[in-house]
Amino acid sequence: MNKKINEILKDLYMIDPELKKEEKIVKRVIKQLLESKIDVKVSKSFVANLRSSLVEEKKEIIESKNMFNFSFIKPVAYFASGLALSAIIVVPMMSSNRAINSGDIMQSAVSVTKTEKYAFGEMTSMQNSARSGGGNAVSLMATPELAGGGGMGSADAPMMSKMIDPGFIYEPINYIYNYVGDELPEISDLATVYKRIEEHSNNSSIKDFRFNSKLVGIDKFDQTKVGNISFSEDREFGYNVNIDLRNNTFSINSNWERWPNPFKDCKDSACYDRNRLSKEDVISDEEAVRLADEFVKEYKIDVSDYGSGEISAVWRNNLLRAEERGSMYVPEETMVVYPLLVEDKEVFDQSGNKIGITVSVSNRYNKVRSAYNIKNNKYISSDYDTVNDIDELIGQAEEGGMAGNYKRDDAKKEVTVNLDTPEIKLIQYWKYDQDSNKTEKLLIPVLSFPIIDTDDDNRLYRNNIMVPLVEGVVDDSSPMPMPIRIME
Repeated sequence: MNKKINEILKDLYMIDPELKKEEKIVKRVIKQLLESKIDVKVSKSFVANLRSSLVEEKKEIIESKNMFNFSFIKPVAYFASGLALSAIIVVPMMSSNRAINSGDIMQSAVSVTKTEKYAFGEMTSMQNSARSGGGNAVSLMATPELAGGGGMGSADAPMMSKMIDPGFIYEPINYIYNYVGDELPEISDLATVYKRIEEHSNNSSIKDFRFNSKLVGIDKFDQTKVGNISFSEDREFGYNVNIDLRNNTFSINSNWERWPNPFKDCKDSACYDRNRLSKEDVISDEEAVRLADEFVKEYKIDVSDYGSGEISAVWRNNLLRAEERGSMYVPEETMVVYPLLVEDKEVFDQSGNKIGITVSVSNRYNKVRSAYNIKNNKYISSDYDTVNDIDELIGQAEEGGMAGNYKRDDAKKEVTVNLDTPEIKLIQYWKYDQDSNKTEKLLIPVLSFPIIDTDDDNRLYRNNIMVPLVEGVVDDSSPMPMPIRIME
């Protein structure tokens, strides 16, 4: 083993000679890795993580063979960046001396592997499935976790507006969509659909860990996998961190017990009103992005396959609408999104908001409060036939696209909305298989029709009409009724 250690040391020093100063600890780490049967591959990313971990927490890397040691907190951030943390953080377990190894799967670098045609099965819309009472269903609604700073569906828009704008009064309106754009962009016969791989990134059993609990016999549970790891910083403005090894996601949120709460002693509305933020308290867009960039850099969150940070469109649009009506509740946080890029294409939710790593910046304290949607970005892709009948595509747009255009019987107002020339975009949605009771996150191409010539007072909380290009997703029957929250 000593020969192998010396060979690895030689390779390490060729990349970073300064590591020789920490040779004693480096040797211990390498020995532990080899004993754990981990194939050590020396690379620049491996060296970078090794150096950072040694420098920042060299006294805590491996204290004993019965220690569950993550060297919190900054080294844990490498977990999210998809570098070589799994080859550095060694977790000796009872008698097995195993390691949590997730670096090959939990990485944010985007990779796409091409597979056969129609690899993800038939594309069937939610409306068709609901009417037929079974089969596969595709959920066409956006999910908050994936949207840059929100990503609400149309039914949630009034609720969001009420939160920001206390003067908001919901009025049922029926919309008529009218296409006035130019010729549609060229559409090929095949479209690429992407599916995110969600392999379990850790095969460690709960029995591999040493627990001294007398509350329950851990050894009685069989065929277990460690699904989540979470921890908290016990300091002022500290964070709660959750690593989801099952879905390969990583999130950082404020530890509410250690963040100041200006409303904790309030007993009446006057107190809440006095402590609310004013418009002047909202930090500038530039400052919000700067603070988010600093946070991402400090905690080594890998955004190399993401676009530059920008203010979330959802947050900004709702704030502007409320401001125009002269009655607004100022949000505590400004949302910054780093748009995900898959094969150089941005990804959107169904409402047209960019999807990516989202960082919330506190307007009150000028500090980052949370960062989420940090996940692995390994995809497989498959080709599907497209819908390229121009009249059919425009017809779908004028029917409201994927979100539909449910007409309310109690509407007292009708508004015509013009649609401009569309662009081809990638959007994310969920394909649900009722037979297996599982969902798949897919990216599909759509035509995104921008909404133009709208009256600001008509309260249409959509910026785009999305029409899928993949054959089978479009349902040519009338949209299903959707529940809408009525604001009093």
